[in-house]
Amino acid sequence: MSSHEKTSQHASSTDALAADLAALRADMARLTETMATLAHNQSGHASAAMSESMDKARVVLDEAIAALTQTGRDLADEASGRLRNMGTEVGASIEKNPLTAVMIAAAIGLVIGMLGRDRR
Repeated sequence: MSSHEKTSQHASSTDALAADLAALRADMARLTETMATLAHNQSGHASAAMSESMDKARVVLDEAIAALTQTGRDLADEASGRLRNMGTEVGASIEKNPLTAVMIAAAIGLVIGMLGRDRR
């Protein structure tokens, strides 16, 4: 698997993780709202028990959000490290084969120049 494919997989994993985190936050907001409504409709002991349950649910959800956030950070750090390694590998390749690197750069410059020129 190429480094580009690995980076793409990590990017999609990070995007999926961000989507999961957003969904979890929305679920937490709905749960809090529902539990608050239920607590409001109950009286005395039932209200206190519902409030306690709501607090416990909030703690569990906060812990899940923290875990997902940390996983996202870990994935981003790993992707960053891989990109650094790729840069080092490219630098070493340029040092090892400078003529090839110059020819590739010239070809890229030629293509960019052709794409950017006026077509009248």
